[in-house]
Amino acid sequence: MKLDQIDLDSYNRIQLPSPGKCIYCYDDENKRTEEHIIPYAIGENTVSILDACCDNCQIIINKYEQGFLSKQIGPFRGAIGAPSRTRKKKKKLQEHHTHMRFTFTEIDWTGKYIPDLGYRLIPFTQAPLVLPLWTSPPPTILGLPVRAGSEMGESWLYQEKDKLAALAKDVGTEKGAFIVKTQTGVVSREHTLRFLAKTAHAWAAAQFGLDAFDPFLTDIVLNKAHDMERYIGNAPPYMYENMPELGKLVEGEGHIFRIVGGRETIGDMSDCLFTLIQLYPMVNSPVHLIVVGKVKPGFDMDARMLERHGVEALA
Repeated sequence: MKLDQIDLDSYNRIQLPSPGKCIYCYDDENKRTEEHIIPYAIGENTVSILDACCDNCQIIINKYEQGFLSKQIGPFRGAIGAPSRTRKKKKKLQEHHTHMRFTFTEIDWTGKYIPDLGYRLIPFTQAPLVLPLWTSPPPTILGLPVRAGSEMGESWLYQEKDKLAALAKDVGTEKGAFIVKTQTGVVSREHTLRFLAKTAHAWAAAQFGLDAFDPFLTDIVLNKAHDMERYIGNAPPYMYENMPELGKLVEGEGHIFRIVGGRETIGDMSDCLFTLIQLYPMVNSPVHLIVVGKVKPGFDMDARMLERHGVEALA
């Protein structure tokens, strides 16, 4: 299979024409705005669709998207100099746009918390890198066995441990504390998975068009459904064996954001449209598999890919 791929390290800006309706609720009457396939906070103006998201959907999406981009991975984005509309608009940078907050607590030998040791604000340029994400079993639609107790997934954390340990040691010396624990990031499963669903659906709409597939994710994107684990999870091992492009993702060739996708039989369902998304591959972050929808009967995916991108959808 040949997978269409976006790699922000080498991608030029593309602005696609309006589909004539909102790509999430499919309404064609409400006012719509430009929709970034990859959020500005990660890819700036890399790929967008004109007049593609209505105001009602934008309000719903913003709540969890900003929770993910600002609260969860905001410090990491700041540390690596990711784009920010807020920093562009403000003439005088505020502290929380230039510094990362680290909270410290003393614990005893059993791990019990004792006193709160306060916090430190460290300039992004000096702060240890910390990236909190979520890792999950493969989507349940694949029908693969899942270890009991792991169905919902768990938090995944990248951190520069040596720098964090040195920071905790400094605080311990200053406060007279022997064992110091550092809080480095809070992970929201819901924000992360809805963000992935929104990005995957928008990517498919941009690449193939809304007429190409019956969507699985729109209720998840619009906060109407909560069975996110059915369509969103980590890529299963067999995909690494069958798709060389996925191997390139985990090797970390792209440093900011990678998304690839195509058409595949998923579980018992044939002709499914899927994407693979990896944020910040340089830290070997999880590769997420999102099952976007089912290709409509009789739709010529190859012809659409040749028309839009000059490539074939399938080998």
